[in-house]
Amino acid sequence: MGVLGIGCFSDQFSGYSQLGRARVRKTWLTLRRVIAVAELIGLPRAAVVVQANAASQSRPFRLDLEPIDEDPYSEQNQKAEVWESICAIDRITAMMCSLPIATVNFPLPVRPIIDMNGEVILQSFIHRLFNIASRVLELDDIHTQKKSIPELINIVMATDQELQTLAQAPAKSWWQEHGSQMSKEALFQYWHSYFTIRTHLRLALAYEHDQRFLYNFMTCFSACQEHAKRYISLRPLLPAGFFASSIVDLQAFTAIVFLLLATDESKTASSSVASRQNMNAQQTRGLVDQAVETMELAAKRTGNGSARHGVDAIRSLSSLLRQPSSTEGQQVSLLLPLIGRIHVSRKAGGSGRQNQVDPYMSNQGEEAPRDPPDGYGADSAGSNYMDPDLVNPLSYSMEIPEDYLFFTDQSFGAEQWLTWTN
Repeated sequence: MGVLGIGCFSDQFSGYSQLGRARVRKTWLTLRRVIAVAELIGLPRAAVVVQANAASQSRPFRLDLEPIDEDPYSEQNQKAEVWESICAIDRITAMMCSLPIATVNFPLPVRPIIDMNGEVILQSFIHRLFNIASRVLELDDIHTQKKSIPELINIVMATDQELQTLAQAPAKSWWQEHGSQMSKEALFQYWHSYFTIRTHLRLALAYEHDQRFLYNFMTCFSACQEHAKRYISLRPLLPAGFFASSIVDLQAFTAIVFLLLATDESKTASSSVASRQNMNAQQTRGLVDQAVETMELAAKRTGNGSARHGVDAIRSLSSLLRQPSSTEGQQVSLLLPLIGRIHVSRKAGGSGRQNQVDPYMSNQGEEAPRDPPDGYGADSAGSNYMDPDLVNPLSYSMEIPEDYLFFTDQSFGAEQWLTWTN
């Protein structure tokens, strides 16, 4: 397979028809083979040379660089373009399926996001977002690497800063909803809010027991609200066979569940932020209801099973949270879209939020803070936020198939189930 063959593959693969049929294993293996062939024929090297030569045009002359080829149709430039497409496909596949990134050592080139006419260059925008997404995926494994809390906070805040910088590049009008037609802009904006959620989610969930994570909680809460609003406007516009519809539903599911947990926790919390959340609890529940209704309508319109499972899971969890606390455990079984069955139980008696009030929140408005307070994370070395007994009053167990979705055949036939408990 040469450059032309790989280029044709990347054009065909960009439709992501494999992902639309949930053939995750076949997609992953095929992409890894293409990346291996691309490395053998020197595509990464060509991309590095082209990027280095482009950067050198504004720098003093250097002897170590290969001669600049200004012909956009030269073989070297064609190789670089094909490799860039492969890296983009690798990142969007990893983003949607939470798979490792094979081209993680080859970041997509950073180019201007705004053209001379003030318009957003969508390819540059999504390449920036894909680069950020690769770091967001790394955050999922941080808690297993025994990093200190200050290290984790530094990583989270660096990613948050990149997301903010990207959001500030286009004009505010670009972020407004795009009417009644499906657009690439709407999908990219939807993903931006989702990665903001993913960046802060773990620390935001730990805020119930450690108010040093206030900024993460407020930023995640605000991003979840925005994400739910965008889902309400975006989901009805997706065609029935859209390749990423199940992923879109699952991303909305994440935001909705966080909003449910946040508004439930505010009922018993005593901090100033909890009081303010109480003021918005009814509005937030109304937004959740709208998002769930949108998901339900999508399931009926397209026959999407993941959307139907998402609706059932959200309503079951909401019912569990509305039940009054008791000395006896309460349990509900949820079938999550693209994940499997999870059993959630409410611990007897529950546990309340720490009764400490952060002075930073004494006089805050309705918007989530966009800059963390001075000294944020400086006194987090002794935090025990990762203790599973302290995360929240809910425990869970999850059924995992012996042949997990990633390794199974395309038909995904009857599966034997194991049980895993936390």
